[in-house]
Amino acid sequence: MIRWAQFALGAFGLLTCASTAQAQDPFSLDPVMITWIYADSPALKDIAYDVRQDLETLIYGSYLVVPLASVRPYDDYDAETYLDSCRVDGQVECGYVIAARGSASWAVVGQMDSPTPGRPPQLLLSVVDVANSREVMSFTTAVTIDNHQAIADGLSLVLDQVLSGAADLSDDRQRGREMWELRREQTEVRREEADAIDRSGELDDLTRTIVAREEERIRVDDLAEYEGREDGTPWDRVGLGQREYVRYQNSGKSLDEWRAIRRGRAGTVRLRALGGFGSGPYHHTYDGRFVLAADTLQPVATESFQQLRGGGGSVFGVELGLGILPWLDVNAGIATRSIRYQATVYQEVQDEPGTVPRPLEVSQSTVEYTAGVIISPLPTYSVRPIAGAQLMFWNGRPVEKVLGLPPALRSFEQPSGIFLRLSPGVEIQAGKQVLLFSRVNINTRLVGGTLVEDRSGGDILIQKAEVPERAGPFGAEWMFGVEVPIGPFFGKGD
Repeated sequence: MIRWAQFALGAFGLLTCASTAQAQDPFSLDPVMITWIYADSPALKDIAYDVRQDLETLIYGSYLVVPLASVRPYDDYDAETYLDSCRVDGQVECGYVIAARGSASWAVVGQMDSPTPGRPPQLLLSVVDVANSREVMSFTTAVTIDNHQAIADGLSLVLDQVLSGAADLSDDRQRGREMWELRREQTEVRREEADAIDRSGELDDLTRTIVAREEERIRVDDLAEYEGREDGTPWDRVGLGQREYVRYQNSGKSLDEWRAIRRGRAGTVRLRALGGFGSGPYHHTYDGRFVLAADTLQPVATESFQQLRGGGGSVFGVELGLGILPWLDVNAGIATRSIRYQATVYQEVQDEPGTVPRPLEVSQSTVEYTAGVIISPLPTYSVRPIAGAQLMFWNGRPVEKVLGLPPALRSFEQPSGIFLRLSPGVEIQAGKQVLLFSRVNINTRLVGGTLVEDRSGGDILIQKAEVPERAGPFGAEWMFGVEVPIGPFFGKGD
């Protein structure tokens, strides 16, 4: 365990003017759970319970708080019973177990010590990184009747540092300066090497070699004297067109090598890895709001929706193709797409409107599958145009995989869609068995991506959400990749 900071009682006098609503930036909002505050004496048990409830409420508007009540119960007892019965030497571990069961990324566990003469009860709050199963920070403060807000403010500052990684910023800047110095030194070395070559006269020799090589190349005009010969033209005898024969002669390759190139994609297996960036109707918006009865605090009405919106992101994937013709392969692929998930969860007591928290945004990945064809009409050219046509089957991210929803709100099916993809591009023969390519994917949604809503309990919610317009059906990405052909496994005699 790492005890990163110990704050004294006097430090919290400065925190009363802070606001937990200013806690952190949207990208660092991970699910947080105030699990339990343990008391070392029965007399403090009710105070500890009240402090836990207050902390959960006070930081609710600034973080994605997973309520303890939302944790799935065990067969014979609920989460509160499990925590309350935890042994003294395993209290932090018990908080971790319940936070993980509630799909929280961070757990806050408290331990309250009995007061001594002239000294109020002391509260030790520990923050646990659930993913890595370790305590990352803790601090101590006094507990009085009216300083629960100050404790919440102090907890917010600690959570800000933990969730944003602020402690590592100075190290990042130092690494950046070192990298800058290294790049500058490498640039100076390359410049000195280039100057040395220029002074040696090697560039002039290279220029003369290129000119001599160009003079040896044949042109279409050079073949005019062979036209109309009774024994046939040289290009007819090898089964090539006139222009292709010129490129064959200038390539320096044997006729067998040229014919192998001419077969193009036919009979080969094509392995492709690709990545890029673009935008389209893939980002998610979820808004869930519910009303609690003033007397029972039980849910009496809900309003929620799920909608897709446009935005940018990266795409990385692989494809497997099979060459059917010299200029065509059929293929299937899988890719991951980065998206932004924007969510708002708001609860309201009946006839008492509250403040709607700002939307939370987290990065997520979605999966898509493709099937289609790639056309490369000029297999003997080292730089050649390509075009693709594919169907893309895209699966979004279900809300329950992102948020720990309160029991009052229902989940929705994950968004999905079928897209028609057209992909003009270019590929370069970088080696005998390596191609580099670039494509522009133009995606048009054919099916899916519709608004999903759920309303129950009547029109009693005061702070209503505005449903955004549905994103348009079009998207595009600029993709780059490398392709490795294997084979051919058939069609060698064509």
